[in-house]
Amino acid sequence: MSSDSSEFEVSFTTRSINEAERMCTRWYSWPLFMVENLYGIILIGMLIIGGLYALFTNLWGPSRDLSRAALGLLMAAGPTLAWWWNYRRESRKAVKALDALNPIKLRFTAEGLHTTERNGATNFAPWSIYAGYREGKTIFLLQDATLSQYRVIPAGGLSAYRVGQIRSAIQSCLRKLD
Repeated sequence: MSSDSSEFEVSFTTRSINEAERMCTRWYSWPLFMVENLYGIILIGMLIIGGLYALFTNLWGPSRDLSRAALGLLMAAGPTLAWWWNYRRESRKAVKALDALNPIKLRFTAEGLHTTERNGATNFAPWSIYAGYREGKTIFLLQDATLSQYRVIPAGGLSAYRVGQIRSAIQSCLRKLD
């Protein structure tokens, strides 16, 4: 890389975070998650199925019992509403965290990668700590040589010219990984 540095201002989005997660996880992560949580999944499934059974048999059965039908509705809707509420809460927390983080200034030099966060915190990572990089549609992943972790560099929302500049800055110091 030349002695002059290239500075870019980038912003993380939920799309770039999701793409980084997809690129870093293995195909078997969901089946493994399901096996590890099988007991809880079965319990919730039984609660929902039992609730729906109670709802339909007591609402449209030969003897109508509205209190048991309401209990069945609560048994079926409770876990679903709890999941939805938790999903919305976590989504809001993620958006707040991204807003607090963005934008980030990146500066590529011959020595390494300099970052400056919104709050003024700076960080320097020499190129020697990275084994290489991977490129996605909206991100670049710099793989840590010792920990098998990644540094995410978002490129979504930048012009093709700016993405090309980031690519050439990274390529001049790191090799591309599979």
